[in-house]
Amino acid sequence: MFYKRKFFTPTVIKNKVVISNFLSGMDGEVDEKLKTPKTPNVCYNFNPFDGALRSAEGVSVLKFKDKQYSFPNNVKSIKAYYYKRFDTSTGSRDDKIVCYCTDNNLYVCPLNSTTGVFNKIADSYYIKPPIAVNYNYYGNDVMLFAVDNGSISVLDNNTLTHYADTPTISNMCIHNERLFATTSDDINTVWFSGLFNPIEWNVSLDGAGYVTIPDEKGKMLNLISFYDYVYLFREYGISRISAYGDQTDFRVDNLYLRHGKIFGNSITVCGDYIVFLASDGLHIFDGINSKKLLPSYDSYFIGVDNQNAQGVYFDNKLFFTADMRLNGNICNVTLVYDFKRKAEYVLKGLNLSHLVSVNGDNYFLFGVTKDYKLVKMDNSGSFLGEATEKIWKNSSSDYGIAVKNKRLYKFTVDTDYEIKVIITCDGENYYYFLDKYDNELNLDIVGNLFQITIISEFQMARVISPTLYFSYVKERLW
Repeated sequence: MFYKRKFFTPTVIKNKVVISNFLSGMDGEVDEKLKTPKTPNVCYNFNPFDGALRSAEGVSVLKFKDKQYSFPNNVKSIKAYYYKRFDTSTGSRDDKIVCYCTDNNLYVCPLNSTTGVFNKIADSYYIKPPIAVNYNYYGNDVMLFAVDNGSISVLDNNTLTHYADTPTISNMCIHNERLFATTSDDINTVWFSGLFNPIEWNVSLDGAGYVTIPDEKGKMLNLISFYDYVYLFREYGISRISAYGDQTDFRVDNLYLRHGKIFGNSITVCGDYIVFLASDGLHIFDGINSKKLLPSYDSYFIGVDNQNAQGVYFDNKLFFTADMRLNGNICNVTLVYDFKRKAEYVLKGLNLSHLVSVNGDNYFLFGVTKDYKLVKMDNSGSFLGEATEKIWKNSSSDYGIAVKNKRLYKFTVDTDYEIKVIITCDGENYYYFLDKYDNELNLDIVGNLFQITIISEFQMARVISPTLYFSYVKERLW
């Protein structure tokens, strides 16, 4: 008896895999082997909001009417404040930037300055950077300054006046025309000034007073005026103070929320929400309830000391400067979260300590670097004229082709500027440079797992649709 012989005929199968957009943000909570090729392991200094990789913000030297800022006697800025002021004598805006500097004094420069020179404010010595709030005091726009080992001071135009008979304030906010404050020597009391008078602290039924809030939720961190309430943030909890009408009607409610230890400097009012960083990640709070914001970033923040993390709300976005663990290293970043898009990206290499928003006749974001430079946020994709390094890198993947010996025979990408592409196959790196006119690679790389890294070292960037062309052999039985 004879049997028909069976033959195995090799057939070449071709697959094209397109990374159609870059809308997916980083996700530190999903195992690397489970991430899709669209999800980056690392991505910074790219803005992916329209699906392409475009250059994100950078910073340039702060200027006043094209004049670079300057300080006398080689002093440098440690902390900056925005003094929002209307000059009633001229009927025009006279907004100013105030800086606490390395000689422990305050300096001021109006935004409409033609020289950019900061001038020292007389009698403005502070042992450490003071806290400050804007206030309209009897028709004059002033700025209130305070430190926890000194009194309240009032800056009116360029004159600073100190008031001795006031509390040694550690945190403060303006709410319903009163100044609410905590002191460093009393962990259970919130004080409030007289109505319309932030330097009136004589306790009476129609004047100043205090609210006692016995609690075991740790140190008082910050006071925030938010809608109809004052919110007291402690290390492990939030209390809500109802403070309108007669002070005998003031009421306190402790809110029971789930979060880790709160970093006090991180608490930021963002329109209809308050955002804060805790030891277990970012949280968003609506005045009653809180939930995680960007839980996919938890592992980047957990275990990192972020006592100095600070945020600012600008142009419907949160700009949040903090330390973050990327690629196993702790580095200074600014996380940008867009509330409208509910999406985010990361800026790295800007070396910022904090940012300040200006929202008068001028509208911009500026800040201070960790080496005491005053900078303005812009769309340059650079740090003080030098292009920031922009990186997008995904996880190693078989790209949906469960064949160990597949061949990557071509790679294409749409890019307007030169980029470096690193193709990693089973741990071995292959380096290439592509640009607008030379955007196709003919390859012969055989392996199982592939990883793509895109690097731009130019100020501008626009990268679309990286495409990988695979082939592999499949044997058919005849």
